[in-house]
Amino acid sequence: MLIAGCSPSENVADVTTGALSFNSEYAGNTSSLTWAQNSKIGIFEKKSGQTLSESSIVDGLSNIPYQTIGNGIFTHTTRPLTYPQDGSAVDFIAYAPFSDTLRSYQISVDVSQQTDNPWLNLLASNNLVARTNTKQPTLRFKRALGKVTLTINSTDGGDISGLTATLFDVPTSGTFDLRSNTMTVTAPRNGSIPMTMTGSKFTRTATAYVLPQQLQALKVRFTAANGLVREVTLSPSVTVNSDNALQQNVTISGLGSTTTVVPGKQHWTETPLITSQQSSNVSLRYIEHFFARNGQNYRNYAMLYDTDLKMAYWVAYPLCTFYTQRNTGRTDAWDYDPLLSTEQQPTMKNAIERYQRGHQIPSADRYVTEEANKQTFYYSNMTPQAGALNGQVWARLESAVRGWSSNIDTLYVVTGAMPTTTSSSSVTYVRDNSGKNIAVPKYYFKALCRIDRSTGAAYTIAFKFDQGNRGTTSAGTSVSYYSANYMDFALSVSELEELTGFTFFPSIRQQYKLTYDVGKWQ
Repeated sequence: MLIAGCSPSENVADVTTGALSFNSEYAGNTSSLTWAQNSKIGIFEKKSGQTLSESSIVDGLSNIPYQTIGNGIFTHTTRPLTYPQDGSAVDFIAYAPFSDTLRSYQISVDVSQQTDNPWLNLLASNNLVARTNTKQPTLRFKRALGKVTLTINSTDGGDISGLTATLFDVPTSGTFDLRSNTMTVTAPRNGSIPMTMTGSKFTRTATAYVLPQQLQALKVRFTAANGLVREVTLSPSVTVNSDNALQQNVTISGLGSTTTVVPGKQHWTETPLITSQQSSNVSLRYIEHFFARNGQNYRNYAMLYDTDLKMAYWVAYPLCTFYTQRNTGRTDAWDYDPLLSTEQQPTMKNAIERYQRGHQIPSADRYVTEEANKQTFYYSNMTPQAGALNGQVWARLESAVRGWSSNIDTLYVVTGAMPTTTSSSSVTYVRDNSGKNIAVPKYYFKALCRIDRSTGAAYTIAFKFDQGNRGTTSAGTSVSYYSANYMDFALSVSELEELTGFTFFPSIRQQYKLTYDVGKWQ
């Protein structure tokens, strides 16, 4: 076993005539090696210049165990290595830790096990060539594996001492060949490697030994103590070399002990973060709807619903051509949400006073099946929305969103409504068809995210519209919704997070939410 420490300072005498002993040093990125007491290495002596094989081994000196008392000088424990009596030159190949079950000069390594795995410290030496008389030659060792080290900082003050990190979509099995001094990947590149975690509440270090390789992307799955999972791509393309360390700094938020998830519920890329305060609020419900097609269930949408205000703060859903294919039409199946009592949701069989029934997830986003479309007509998906907004600039934005989703893998959408603003905490109510008070949103929003699967980069944009016939653009100008351009109401997702208090697309890096590029949304 290799441990940290200083250079060896004492020697051991070998009393066997002609027997070789060996010094050792590290040829990698540190200045010296220190070995634990009784550490063993295996050494092969072969004819110089020949490939390691049964026929090239000198006098049967194959995989001979040598041991150190901890000073880095190795002596034989059974049969000693000696130079040939005819003076012919030999090469020495060594490895650590020693194994008496080594076969075919190959060592199988499985890095999916990062604890109690001696091969994580696999060392190899092939520097001693054409030797004839050096009595105590020096074996220069290098590590056969690479190492990934992440320094993780919590940016929101959350305690991340319970955080775990796992590398995924990586190969985990390989074979090290002592003949060529190379590692070969032997398993598909879809394995997982749990990382070793150390550090404090707010700064953690995650380390893992990995097979040397070219990775298309360095992907990490972070799991908070409360079960919240976030998958991120740290680098689109990286090379991990043997005997080398890849180091990266990572900043995260929303994964500390101040947040939680709703037990038993799914959380997808489009799902905003559910905080511990929200999950403990008895008036808030996290609701998911699914539909069946060809014997399989598919997610339709999820929402954060307020049973007191009788409205959803947000509705989150994926959008792609699968969902918009025209297998049915608009069902107009206005009805109660079966996952809520009728008293917890509005009755909106007909329009309410001066407002239209505004969908949060549009009917036209779900033509894949009749069931999927009917679910968009649940009253829980409705809010009282001004006709000039619902039928004009909002409708144009909904159409554009469908267009943006038509030529990409998946567009992740969050549509929402807010009953209060940062400057006004009062809630306005109207009566529904049954006389219940229901909240009237003060503004509506959409947050969008798409991910480039080849690079891992995310592109985001958000929109905000005041309730009414007119709205204030991002430039501060008041315009009529009848002639307004929805792009005039664009803002960054980060800005929308500041306004609403929600964390959108928590699985992507914050840098992707700070700005938006209109050119990506044409």
